[in-house]
Amino acid sequence: MTAIVYRKLPDIPHRQYVHRIVGGYLLLWHRDKAMALVLERDEAKRLADVLWMRSRPRVRPERAFVPAEPPGEYGTEEVLP
Repeated sequence: MTAIVYRKLPDIPHRQYVHRIVGGYLLLWHRDKAMALVLERDEAKRLADVLWMRSRPRVRPERAFVPAEPPGEYGTEEVLP
């Protein structure tokens, strides 16, 4: 099975989908579902979990290596191969 990763931010009226991963940790987002990066289901779920964790408040944000994602809903959608 394959899946795509999305985010739904409170201040944006549409979902955004991961379009590309740059440098191993920086994500480029796009609102067009057809341009979304297709991943294996387990890999997409793992990425959505990491993004959700990055959106949580940190006790000491000045020590974080990866910049925090904006708070919102992060998840996956299954796609047909």
